[in-house]
Amino acid sequence: MIPGQLEVLHNSILSFTQGAFLDEENSIQDRANRLKELEEQKEQERAEAQAQEAERKREAAKVAKAIEDRIAEVEAEKQAARKQV
Repeated sequence: MIPGQLEVLHNSILSFTQGAFLDEENSIQDRANRLKELEEQKEQERAEAQAQEAERKREAAKVAKAIEDRIAEVEAEKQAARKQV
């Protein structure tokens, strides 16, 4: 073989193998990025679910307080009515 041909052959082999490795590396990086995106999405959904749960608990506490207050009012009205009799 002529030295120039060896260099061309060598460069062709390097280009082919490096291209394949580069493609694989890019594929791995793409999968890693996608996994990171999914993890971030999962964390965001978890935070939203926790916020919604906290809001439901606050609403339930408000309703419970309103019920307790109304029960206390009714009891006070009953006692006032008994005193009048």
